Amino acid sequence: MIVYWAIFIYTTIVSVIVNNASKKTVIFKEAVSEKKMMFKRVSLFGGLITFFLATFFAGHRCDVSDSFLYISYYENMTGTINDIPHILQSHTKAPLFDAIIIFCKQQLHYSYHEWFMLIASFQGFTVARFITKFSENFDFSSYMFVAEVTFFWMYNGTRQFTAVCIVLLVMEQYFNKHWIPFLIAVFLAYQIHSSVAIWIGFFIQAHWKPFSLKTMSAITVAVIAFSIFISGDMEGTDYAGYNNQNEYSDDGVNVFQVLVYSVPCAIAFVKRKTIFAKKRPYYIDVMINLSIVVVGLDIVGMISSQGVTIGRLPIYFSLCNNILIPWLIDNAFDNPSEKATIKKIAYGAYFFYYIFYTYIANGGLNYHSLSLGIALYSH
Repeated sequence: MIVYWAIFIYTTIVSVIVNNASKKTVIFKEAVSEKKMMFKRVSLFGGLITFFLATFFAGHRCDVSDSFLYISYYENMTGTINDIPHILQSHTKAPLFDAIIIFCKQQLHYSYHEWFMLIASFQGFTVARFITKFSENFDFSSYMFVAEVTFFWMYNGTRQFTAVCIVLLVMEQYFNKHWIPFLIAVFLAYQIHSSVAIWIGFFIQAHWKPFSLKTMSAITVAVIAFSIFISGDMEGTDYAGYNNQNEYSDDGVNVFQVLVYSVPCAIAFVKRKTIFAKKRPYYIDVMINLSIVVVGLDIVGMISSQGVTIGRLPIYFSLCNNILIPWLIDNAFDNPSEKATIKKIAYGAYFFYYIFYTYIANGGLNYHSLSLGIALYSH
């Protein structure tokens, strides 16, 4: 666990330092009037520094959760550069992922160490870009990223999180309803992990007015429909095998997780009149709806026999909570002392969640790196 504590402490401290450094000015449209609004944002360079340690250790891992499966997959991958066009046109599980592996092995002569570092660097860059672009409280958003243990997706679930990050690259286009770049990104991500298709069920509804009957009904129907699909025949898809319990899979969605991920949705609902009366960036309304989707999927995952499968889907939307929670605390509450108290409670609650996830739910997280000479096991 010392590696993950190092990541937690480093990210928390550096994000505060970076957040208090000089910032750049960005312009976003206002949600209702679409007038231009100016904001101060942390630079991308500052974001890369903040997430450096999480990226560094992700790139140097070997026997961590399902990483050994990816190592075996990489080492056993055969084919040449000339095979890539055929692979991309095939109906294999992850044609683009396979093509990238072949390119790295044959053209770049990468070992699995270098391949892991390439993927981790892409994921770290994407997360840093997303948070620095949209967060008004970079340090709080960064703290949530490590306290919710979202960073561990870089260590476990590499292929799915790569698909998540591909979509994150075009989130600004998505928020602006530029559908073609967004759908192209979803298509590319689908060639890496088919679960990204979950976006198709919600990408239009998320642009409707939050908490309206129309929006809530559409999201509810989409959650139920997708859950029924998941509960059907999963053989041959990326969902197959997720519910086979073993030491490398979790037990699905628990009540505590549902409560934690319900916080932004609950605040937004209770304070909706205050929120909708204020000027706000256009993407806040969309993020509120995506937060509702997260809650819906988590509730279904908690009560469903396919909980492990469904529990892996909210990651496509939950990173928006890292932007939404800090914004809600700063804008949904007018009393300064009340705002300060809620922020302190939030920091404490997410710290407790970090302890719960790492120690109580998972009994401590292992880390092993041959290149760094680190072997830390909890059991």
